[in-house]
Amino acid sequence: MAIIDNPVAVGSGGGGTDALVAMLESKTNLQYALAYSSITSCPMFTVGATNVTSLFDRCENLTTIPLLDTSSVENFSNMFNNCTNLTTIPLLDTSSGTNFSYMFRSCAKLTT
Repeated sequence: MAIIDNPVAVGSGGGGTDALVAMLESKTNLQYALAYSSITSCPMFTVGATNVTSLFDRCENLTTIPLLDTSSVENFSNMFNNCTNLTTIPLLDTSSGTNFSYMFRSCAKLTT
């Protein structure tokens, strides 16, 4: 279950993108934070969490993400699992990473 059921709706009611960024940056564990949501894009934010397991899992409308500071992340498993329309991501800092299992599983459209 995602931390928020529909992050796209965050922009329509109270705080918009700033509220979403504040929520994402304040969490120590982002496991499933945006999973199964209908987001089409993601704002830039600093990932303070060490666990981003399934962060974007099954975000099927997501096509790209901005550069994210992932330097403290250890667990990247399933981060983009089944993001079937994801075509491009910037180079992520994976220097602290220890688990990358299925990070890009079923991302057939990913080119860069």
